[in-house]
Amino acid sequence: MKHLFLTVSVFTLLSTPSFATWQQDVADEVNLEVGQNKIIQKLTQSQDYTINLDEGALTNKITEVVKVKNQGEVGGDKEIKPEDITFEARHQIVNTLDNHKTSHAPLGHGYYLTENISGKLSTTSHRNPLVYPIFSGKGDRDTNDAFLPTTYRSNFLSKELCDRIREYSYNCNRNISEQDAKKLNKYLQPIFYIAQLEVMKMLEGQNNLYHCNRWVYSKDRDGIVKAVKDQTSQHHTLIRKADLKYFDSEDVENRIVPQLVDLALSIIPTRLTELYNDGRHSFRVGKNYKNVPSLLHPLIDNLPYPVLQNHRKNGLHVVADMNIPVDYAPDEAFTNQWSRVKDFVNDDGRIAVDEKRNMIKIFEPVGYLFRNAVRDLRVLADQYPEREEAIERLTGLALTYATTHNIPEDVLNIFYNGRVNIHALLQDLKVKSARHEGMVADLVPVGLRDGLENIRNNLLEALVFHDMVDRFKLFYPYDVPRLG
Repeated sequence: MKHLFLTVSVFTLLSTPSFATWQQDVADEVNLEVGQNKIIQKLTQSQDYTINLDEGALTNKITEVVKVKNQGEVGGDKEIKPEDITFEARHQIVNTLDNHKTSHAPLGHGYYLTENISGKLSTTSHRNPLVYPIFSGKGDRDTNDAFLPTTYRSNFLSKELCDRIREYSYNCNRNISEQDAKKLNKYLQPIFYIAQLEVMKMLEGQNNLYHCNRWVYSKDRDGIVKAVKDQTSQHHTLIRKADLKYFDSEDVENRIVPQLVDLALSIIPTRLTELYNDGRHSFRVGKNYKNVPSLLHPLIDNLPYPVLQNHRKNGLHVVADMNIPVDYAPDEAFTNQWSRVKDFVNDDGRIAVDEKRNMIKIFEPVGYLFRNAVRDLRVLADQYPEREEAIERLTGLALTYATTHNIPEDVLNIFYNGRVNIHALLQDLKVKSARHEGMVADLVPVGLRDGLENIRNNLLEALVFHDMVDRFKLFYPYDVPRLG
C-alpha cells in the first residue's frame, strides 16, 4: 500500500503543470544543443567529423536558461531547485547522446552515427571498417582502441600485425619521443584491423575461396594491397587534425600497408584453415613449396594450388613449382619424372614452341602424381617378363608408342604377367590428372584446351612406358644396350 501511495504521488508530481513545464524546457534546450539535427549539422561542418563538447559547461548553460524561463517558479513555494534542473539537464544530455549511438542517423556521404568498442559516440561509413569518436575535446580519439567498432574480434593475425605497426611507430624517425611515438601508434594501430579484415575475406564471408572459380581468389596480392591502401587513405583523412609528429601518410600507405598484407599472407597458410568438408574430404588452405597460401586438394594427393593469381602466373609465365607440396624433399626419382615430362612436351608437335615452357610447368604435377603412384609399387623379378620377351615387348611398344602415342590395352594388362594392374593404376592417375587439369585450365593456352585430355593421357602412358624400361634396367642391367 505504501508503494502504491508513493507511485501515485510521483505520478502526481510529474503531472503538475509547473514540473512538466520546466522539465520540457530542459528537454527542448538539450535537443537544441545536442539533438540529432544539431549533432549532424556540427559534424558535417567539420573536416574530420569531430565536435568540441564540454558537457559541464553545457549543463550549466541549460540550467541558467531554464531558470530564466521559469523565473517565478524556481526557488519559490513549489520548490523547483536549481540543482534539480542541473541534474535533469545532465541526465537528459547523457540519454540523448546514448540514443544517438544506436540511431545510425545518416550524416551524408555514406557516414552515420554509431559507437566504438568502448561505447563512445562515433561515426563510420562503408569506406573502411573503423569508427571515429566525435568528441575531440574529451580526448576520445587519444585512447587505446578508440577506432575499433563494437563488432571487432581479434584473431590469429592481430598480434603480429599490431606488432609491425608498433615497430614502425617507434622507429619511423630517430628523433621521435616516447610520447609522440605512443600517440602515433594509437592512431596507426587500427590499420591492422583494416588489413586483417581484407585478407580474411579469402577465408570468411560470402565471397571467400569456396565460392571462387578453381579456388582462386577474386583479388590477387596487389588487389588486396590496393583495397587496404584505399581504406587506410580514408583513415588518414579523418585523423589529419590529430597533430601527429613525424606522420607520413604516403610512407604508411606505400610501404607499411604492403608489408602488413604480405605478413598476413605469410601467416594464413600456417593455420591449415578448413574451407569445406564434404563429409569425407577436407579442403584446406595451407602452403606450397614456396610458402604461399594454397588450397590443399584432398582428391589430388593433397597437391597445393595457390589461391592468389600472382602466385600462379607472372605476366605471361606460369609460376614454377606452384603445385609442389611444402614438405617436398629433393628426390632424384621426382626429378627424373619431371625430366621426362619436359622431354615429352618438347617432343610433342601438338604443343607450339612458345607454349612449351608453360606446359612443362603445368604438366610437372602429373609427373609428381605418377611418382607417388609407383613409389610403393613392388614388382618382383618373377612378375616381370623373361629377358628376351621383355626386350621384344619393350621394343615393339616403343615403335607403337612413337607412331600412335598410346600403349595398347593388352600390354597394360599383361606386361607384368597379370600380377600388377598397371591398367587400374593408369586409370586412377588419369582421374587425378583430369582434376589437376580442371584446377589449372585457365593457364592452358586456348588452342590446346580442346585436345588437352589426349595430350595428358599420352604423357601418362609415356611415363608408364619409361617405368617399364626402368624396371628392365633393374632386372637385366647387362642387357640395357640391347634395348637401344
